[in-house]
Amino acid sequence: MNTRQTSEIIPANFKELVETLIRDCFHCVNCKPPEYDLMLNKYISEHADIINKANKLKIIQMKVGNCWQHIFGFAFDIRDLGVGHKTGLDLLSKKYKFCIELKNRYNTDNASARKTNYNKLKAYKEQHPEFDCIYGIINDKRPEGQDKKIDVNGTEIHYLSGDKLLSFVFKDKKEIVLGIVHECISN
Repeated sequence: MNTRQTSEIIPANFKELVETLIRDCFHCVNCKPPEYDLMLNKYISEHADIINKANKLKIIQMKVGNCWQHIFGFAFDIRDLGVGHKTGLDLLSKKYKFCIELKNRYNTDNASARKTNYNKLKAYKEQHPEFDCIYGIINDKRPEGQDKKIDVNGTEIHYLSGDKLLSFVFKDKKEIVLGIVHECISN
């Protein structure tokens, strides 16, 4: 159970951490022109500026999920597991006994990938039954999000999304965190 006190949620230098992250992720996007494409080559050469802007936007969108993983990892007692951790999961709090497989959007995973991610959470839950194993979605179809239990072949995992996920992680500091993120992106 997540029983953190609200004063223990984010460090004093949280804003500086997010500012650095946002600057590194969004403001330093290097876009190379699209590769040769037999069908689109003429179109690409005639619309190079638009294509380059579209590529830059796509790169930024792909980086958003990674940024959220780091932002969650900035919270006290949540470890960003990065890429290649033996569990295959994204975030872990040993102190508060939860792990999260984090996705930026509800449609990030196709059915096969979602099943694989559910199975990673199931495996962790079976090894650590005291943990709340969460499939977390930042941007759900409904901004208010969802909070439900999912049965994965006899093992219960937790599905949290949208506002419910952010409130679970950041408690009453959620609006402060969102304000900092929005401010940093705007600058």
